[in-house]
Amino acid sequence: MIARILREDPDSKALQALPKFHEILGPFDTVIEDATQKFQHEMKTLNKEKLNTIVYCEQILRQAEKEAEAECIGRLDLFAKLRKHKFRFLHQQPAQFNFGSFKKEVIVEIDRLEDDLMSVEIKLQESLS
Repeated sequence: MIARILREDPDSKALQALPKFHEILGPFDTVIEDATQKFQHEMKTLNKEKLNTIVYCEQILRQAEKEAEAECIGRLDLFAKLRKHKFRFLHQQPAQFNFGSFKKEVIVEIDRLEDDLMSVEIKLQESLS
């Protein structure tokens, strides 16, 4: 490193002409090289730890997304079954059917579904932040 600095510095020729310049500078070159190698090793170690942390976080996030997706699909399936049941009842007993009540029940279920899906989305966003 010191050799490179001396090569690139235009004033280094004047310094190198001094008596015992290389004898005095020699030990510092070793110290600087050791410190540089230690620093590089520490940076590589920290970079590996950072990459491992990133991989771990990505795995956790993917798992959270899969769980949220499964929960949403489950809730949508429940709603679809309820809706099928309601419409089946409508076709089986048209004379006893109360459309106003049917409409209110379906709207309540739609609102509940929306709340559940938003809750899952909020939990997912919280886990991602």
